[in-house]
Amino acid sequence: MLPSPFLPEVAYEPWVAALRADGLDAVLAPVPRPPDASTLVEVWARLTQPGAVLLPHSNAGYLAPVVSGACGGAPIVFVDAALPEPGPVTRLAPARFRDFLDGLADDEGLLPPWTRWWPRPDYADSLPGDWFERIDAEAPQAPMSYVDAEVTLPPAWEGGSRAYLAFGETYAAELDRAEGAGWPTRRLEGGHLHWLVRPEEAAAAAAELIEAAGVST
Repeated sequence: MLPSPFLPEVAYEPWVAALRADGLDAVLAPVPRPPDASTLVEVWARLTQPGAVLLPHSNAGYLAPVVSGACGGAPIVFVDAALPEPGPVTRLAPARFRDFLDGLADDEGLLPPWTRWWPRPDYADSLPGDWFERIDAEAPQAPMSYVDAEVTLPPAWEGGSRAYLAFGETYAAELDRAEGAGWPTRRLEGGHLHWLVRPEEAAAAAAELIEAAGVST
């Protein structure tokens, strides 16, 4: 599991537990702080064992093809994740979203925790119960230097073993793009961290897509 650098480890613990309960040998990759694109690729590629499947979430989707290319073409099941821009190089945020984030950054170029990017009611579908407080307490402040980074993509990276799992409509355009590329896809009704609401459903869908992508677990 490749986590978003904007979220703390605690946000992914129920997801990893649900994947393991579904029979998958899930491991959460670490995020060195402050996050740096090159360092993340290096660390994640080094930890990826032969036969592993990458499950990038959210912003980690930009880096997943680079990680895959660095470790022999590991399959990828994108989980409500960004997809790299067309072309040989991708930025780690679309231009309009980058400008939105820049407006949130403080004088030192640090972003507020992810839980402070939008009004609190906007998180209701993703963070049930006391999850808002738990994630807010541990969410990191990433630097704009991470958002402004660019990475070079492997050639024809979309042609490998790929699949896409979407939660709700946040990444509707990415889901459409995945469908257009012929990847196995699945969409579940829910928020960006759907596993906090229905962990078994999310894990089962991920397992189905791993199988549909032709990956032996």
